[in-house]
This record gives sequence, C-alpha cells and structure tokens, in this order.
Amino acid sequence: YGVVVNSFLELEPGYATGVVEGLKTWYIGPVSLWNREATDKAARGEEAALERNQRCLDWLEAQAPGSVLYVCFGSLSRFTRAQVREIALGLEAAGHPFLWVVREPDQEGLPEGFEERTSRGLVWRGWAPQVLILGHEAVGGFVTHCGW
Repeated sequence: YGVVVNSFLELEPGYATGVVEGLKTWYIGPVSLWNREATDKAARGEEAALERNQRCLDWLEAQAPGSVLYVCFGSLSRFTRAQVREIALGLEAAGHPFLWVVREPDQEGLPEGFEERTSRGLVWRGWAPQVLILGHEAVGGFVTHCGW
C-alpha cells in the first residue's frame, strides 16, 4: 500500500524521488527526535539500563568539553576479529579520550590488555544511551556506520 520512511524529504531528496517513486510515502522521521526528556532518551532500547547508563554519563562528565570521540557502529554492523583489533589499535594510537560501544560478538576481537592500556577511554559493552551521549558536551566527534 505504501512506504513509511524514518527520514524527511529535505535530508534525502535523491532517495525520496528515486527509490520510492510511484509509491505512497509517509516521511515520519527522524523518529529518534520524538522523546525529548532525559529519562526517555536514557531508556531507549533497554528500560532496565537507566542505572547502568548513569555510569557512562558520569564518565563523560569527567571529560573535557569536546574531547571525547564517540565510536558506535550500531546493532547491525558485523566485524571480523581483525577489524575490531584494528579499530582498537587506532583508538589507542590516537591518544584521545574515547567512548566505544562494543557489541557482544565483537568483544572477542579486542586486543589483550587493551582496556588496561587505554585508561583515557571507555569500552562500553552492550546498549548505550546514544541520544544522551551525542548530546553531551564532552563529545567532540562521532564515528558511526552512517545509518539512523
């Protein structure tokens, strides 16, 4: 009957006029901007994680404004052990504070002793409060898979 798109026409005009041409289309996004309260943002994805997420936010509070590189490739990205290792070694060599969200399957690729050697960084396992992280003043850069 039609297509619901988590975007808006002005952001992706090429997609809007090419891929969905001829279909009834509703642009409703980005949906991630719907809830604006901090508790709503923190609870996205995993309601029981509010207390756990506070640890992440406390770590960010201890960092200088604009100093943290946030690294998150989303829940659909898949990496080989070698790729995870290279990302880790790159973050280590960069010498900047980082917050890296690492999915369960990718944790095996972390180099031995990586977390101990990189005390200026935080490896976050599992779901992270991404909206709150991205809105935090300590975050100065974002490495992502470029999806919603």
